Amino acid sequence: MLVAGALLCGLIACAKGNGGGGLFSGSSRDKAPQTIKLVGGRIRVEGPQGFCIDKATKLETNSGGFVVLGSCAAISGNPDDAVPRILAVLTISASPLENAGAATPDELKGFFGSSEGQAALAQSGLVEDAELLEISEADGVLFLQASDKSANRPDELEDEYWRGLLTLNDHLVSLTVTALKTYPFAEQTGQQLLHAFLASMKNANPEAENSGNGLRGLINRLL
Repeated sequence: MLVAGALLCGLIACAKGNGGGGLFSGSSRDKAPQTIKLVGGRIRVEGPQGFCIDKATKLETNSGGFVVLGSCAAISGNPDDAVPRILAVLTISASPLENAGAATPDELKGFFGSSEGQAALAQSGLVEDAELLEISEADGVLFLQASDKSANRPDELEDEYWRGLLTLNDHLVSLTVTALKTYPFAEQTGQQLLHAFLASMKNANPEAENSGNGLRGLINRLL
């Protein structure tokens, strides 16, 4: 499934690319890019202040796109580059909606309440590795707080993460926030950072139309 697959490919590739200095391994004096376009330019990615794009993690297929964001200074290797107030790893994946009215947030909540939905929350795809801690909806966004104890999860990341699902410009967009084990933070901080990420994405895509809640057919490709 692409959700676990994309996250695995993105974060693992990022971790493998580092020479032992953490998830990011930049070494130039250039500034890291603050924005990037995914899915043929349909979605413009921009994180909160201090977060930049790790272009080495960008993944685009016919079924969507994925990229990781982190501290600008950590990605570029430039100590003069920006550093976020809260150190974390952010990810975004986007996939085109085939039928904008195919499902509702209530149906999606039901999915995550099932064993299939629980398994989709873990990179391993195993239900025993995942735990859904909280689920809610506000302003057209579905919020999830989950724990992933998959053996193939990067060692640098905490098990717990926060995710927001929304539709932008006829695409289902999934945003995640995960703390680093060396910089853990409280639940409230994770929620605040996710909301800041959502605000940045909405500001970066002002022309995007909320195309409905056609989420169900995309879960296995995004999570």
